[in-house]
Amino acid sequence: MPLARTVWRTSLLVSSSDRRRTQLRVRVPDALLSDVLVRAGRLLDVDVRHHRARQHVHVVTVDDPRDAVTVLRAVGAGPRAEAWVQAID
Repeated sequence: MPLARTVWRTSLLVSSSDRRRTQLRVRVPDALLSDVLVRAGRLLDVDVRHHRARQHVHVVTVDDPRDAVTVLRAVGAGPRAEAWVQAID
């Protein structure tokens, strides 16, 4: 569990991500990193999906806002980040 939190925290801090309220979305450069994020999501008990956008662009998404809040809580993002996601409900 601590490793899953660390993987997601690190990816959210250093990766290129799209700011969308409807999903948590992270772009990573290769399939290996996306697989790690998907596995970490499973450890956090959230539904995480991997999409390949282009040859060297992989996108990992958490589509359900409740799951996104779970990830944000796990990484210690705080109430403002949670409120940002929950504002779509």
